[in-house]
Amino acid sequence: MSPLVIFLIILCIWSSGWATEPITLREAVEMALERNPSIRVSRYEPLLAEQEAEYLRGEFSPEVRMSVGRSFRHALSSSIVFSSEESAVTTEASLEGKLHTGTGYKLQWSYLRFRGDSPFLLSSFYYETDLSLTLTQPLLKNRGRDVQLARIKGAELSAQRQKVHLKEVAEEVALEVVRAYLQLLWTEEAYKVAEFGVKLGRQNLLEVKEKIKEGLLAQVETYTAEAELSERKAHLIEAEARLNDARDRLKYLIGLETSKTPTVQTVPYEQGFLCLEESLERALKQRTELLKLSYELKRTEILEGYYRNQALPGLDLSVTYGLSGIATDSDEALKMLTEGANHNWAVSLSFQMPLFTRPVKAEYQKVRLQRLQTAEMLKQKRKEIELEVRTRYRALKTAEQQRQAKTVVMEAQRKRYEAERERFHLGLGTLNDLLRAEEAYLSSLLELKKAEITLMVRFYELKASEGGLLDELDITWR
Repeated sequence: MSPLVIFLIILCIWSSGWATEPITLREAVEMALERNPSIRVSRYEPLLAEQEAEYLRGEFSPEVRMSVGRSFRHALSSSIVFSSEESAVTTEASLEGKLHTGTGYKLQWSYLRFRGDSPFLLSSFYYETDLSLTLTQPLLKNRGRDVQLARIKGAELSAQRQKVHLKEVAEEVALEVVRAYLQLLWTEEAYKVAEFGVKLGRQNLLEVKEKIKEGLLAQVETYTAEAELSERKAHLIEAEARLNDARDRLKYLIGLETSKTPTVQTVPYEQGFLCLEESLERALKQRTELLKLSYELKRTEILEGYYRNQALPGLDLSVTYGLSGIATDSDEALKMLTEGANHNWAVSLSFQMPLFTRPVKAEYQKVRLQRLQTAEMLKQKRKEIELEVRTRYRALKTAEQQRQAKTVVMEAQRKRYEAERERFHLGLGTLNDLLRAEEAYLSSLLELKKAEITLMVRFYELKASEGGLLDELDITWR
């Protein structure tokens, strides 16, 4: 055998072993959460909402403005015959912005260098500099932190709502993967039971042939055993088809390559103390649907107050205080400014009353109705979740009882089958009695496996109803 052939055989054996390495339930869910396209798309929604909040925060960012200009004027004077010339160089700088209370501020500095030949000027060349601070405070409309930060808080709540929605999508995907995983586990168990049935059928056929040779059975019993074996082989083919379908379903959900064959391992389940009241309490605290509606309710309450304020008239108080200096020397002008010999102040009150406020009132009514609607939806969703938890809690309890009952039935059918086989071996029983006992045993064994898988499904469905499926799987969601 050539080295290349040996290498290919080793590679195939290694690849086959790697492809059939068992995947735990947690690993399957983590793979789905990482590769699911719906989750990938939904991950962008919180980021977009956070950027909207960041954009609104920029309204309170201070702004620096600077300007430099030069002007020249040559014109006839209005009071004398001869003409005059004027030139000026101006420099201005300001820092302005708005506080969270709505108070606007503007710190401005200006510098002027002037030259002119008008006979009315005390000096044909002088410097002037001014420094002023202006504060503007809304007294009605746009007054206070609550109003100023309303839209930012609304955007932040929208971002939180999108994060919760993302977790909701993840919980849904996780539950779907859990069901598919346990379905694959069930089909594997059903396939094993079908294989066991075929094995028993072959054993029956061999024993029937031996008894026919010994003259203990008629030839017709061979046909009965062969027909039963053929029927069990058909069941095995159907079980294999269902197994392949379940594998393909799980591969699709977790994003596994189609060339790879996933195998699962038994999920342990320990029956513990479950309290309905605790399940209801956890569900009302953790369910993403309730959290989303709670965030939406808070958002509409904030925006309702904001639009109520926007319907008020505008009344703004403005206060300005400034210092100035003017001299024929630049340094002297700056010195006069710092000494504060020349100062000025101004106070003004401005009032603005729109004649029509339909747009603002419409927005206010819209948000108010959304708040009322969200409150009703929150009440309704609480009732739905309570009903869902109660239903799934009862389903889990029923599944536990069914597993116990199926275990008893399986043990009884196993003992009956063993007794019928012993009777048939001793020639005291018929083949039909043995086949009926076998079928009953195989059916009870299959029902027990189904009850065990159903119990695990009901357990994880209850955890999903509580909003803690990912926590139960020890998966940290970010």
